[in-house]
Order: sequence, then structure tokens, then C-alpha cells
Amino acid sequence: MNKFLIGSSLLGLTNTKDTDYLYILEENETVPQNDGSGVDLRCRTKTNIIETLKFEGEDERKLFNYQLDQQINPSFASYYSYNILDYKEEIISFLKNIVKEKLYNFNKIIFQGNQCCSKMIYHIAYNLFIVENNSSLITSEQKQIIQEIHDLQKPIEYLDELATRINAL
Repeated sequence: MNKFLIGSSLLGLTNTKDTDYLYILEENETVPQNDGSGVDLRCRTKTNIIETLKFEGEDERKLFNYQLDQQINPSFASYYSYNILDYKEEIISFLKNIVKEKLYNFNKIIFQGNQCCSKMIYHIAYNLFIVENNSSLITSEQKQIIQEIHDLQKPIEYLDELATRINAL
């Protein structure tokens, strides 16, 4: 079975409500149903996942590619060897487009009640940290920032800092 742990559980974050897995469908295989057990299956075909990992096409899920890097997810490396830093220029271009187009909740205007960064922002920050560190491994301080964003505890003003750092790449 081609099932790989992804998401906040893979990254060692706390306060997770479920466990996410990437399930790669074999040819002519039907999509398995989620059974309500707290396991969330994200089903993809092998062709689709490889295109996405290479930053090809319009698939928004490129934001999550880092979770399949061989240093972050060694079990996936046995299926497909992937080093996200091979696509460093693509990551930079992708991040700059997110800031420019205000994608993935990267927009302070949409947060009227809760003045904190949305959970989606931690993926943007993680990608930025990879580029800045020139490594798919992040520091303990960076992991703490990721956890704060995940827990909706990072003020919305943090988007300004992220935008400045992304635009400086």
C-alpha cells in the first residue's frame, strides 16, 4: 500500500485533530473512503503527485511539497526520492506569487474577527524557512513559529514580516 504520513502529525506539531495520509492510487484503483476514525486520506495518482512535486501544472497542492522531502518524510523516499531544494527557484517564485496575489489566506482583510494567521500560513512559513535555511530541516525556533501559527496564536501582523522576507528572496 502506498500510504504515507503527512500533515501536522508528520511535522511533530501538537494539538492535531486528525492524522493525514497521502494515499497514492495505483492504476484503475478506486478511492478508499474515509471511515471517520480520525484518519484523513488525501488520494492522488502517481502521475499527479510527481507533476506536483516538480512544480508543474496548476495544482495548488505545491504548497505542501515539502512534506514529501526525503529528510522530512523518509518513508516516502522509499517510494520516490524527492529533494525539495532541487526546486528552490520554483519555491521562491511560488511564494512571491502567493504574496502578490494574496493566495492561501495571505490577506489580512479576510480576518475580521480572529486577528491571527490562519493554519494555512504555516505551510507558507515552512517553505520560506526551507529557502532561507537552504535545508528542508528547520530550527527549533522556526518550529515554534510553525506551532504558534498552527494553534492560531500568531498575530495577523506576522503576514507583513513574511511578505517582507519573501519579497527579499
